[in-house]
Amino acid sequence: MESYQLAELACILKPSMTGVLNRLERDGIVRRSKPAHDQRRMYVALTEKGQQCFVSMADEMENNYRKIQEKYGEEKMQLLFELLADLKKIKP
Repeated sequence: MESYQLAELACILKPSMTGVLNRLERDGIVRRSKPAHDQRRMYVALTEKGQQCFVSMADEMENNYRKIQEKYGEEKMQLLFELLADLKKIKP
């Protein structure tokens, strides 16, 4: 996936995504490589450290979602997801 595609999914500008990827690579969370057949593209993958970080964060995020749902209820949680999906459609 190219950085502009990642930037679009993350709802940030491409230069910001480049900075994020630079820091993640520096910290050993991701590794980047170019495929031999197309040097214009860049592959980004989680390292072992990145995978461990993802698992740790996923559990914590799930707990946070559960707390929000307990506090505000299923209906408001669904409304939140719908509003966030609408915001995601806005192009930078």
